[in-house]
Amino acid sequence: MAMWYRYSLVEPTPGQAVFHTRLTLSVIDAAGGPGAPGVAAAVIALADRIIDWADGYAARRVEV
Repeated sequence: MAMWYRYSLVEPTPGQAVFHTRLTLSVIDAAGGPGAPGVAAAVIALADRIIDWADGYAARRVEV
């Protein structure tokens, strides 16, 4: 739970899209992966942010 709290304190910005994408993916993995309970919201939020940022490099870090 502390990990999610600390993660939520990081303000995502387009200038740090790749860093934030990798950080989010690390948090998702540490929480048990995208299928783990309560993790879906983080996956959806990450996808939405990447689309909003229109950052192809950050998008390549996400595998479907």
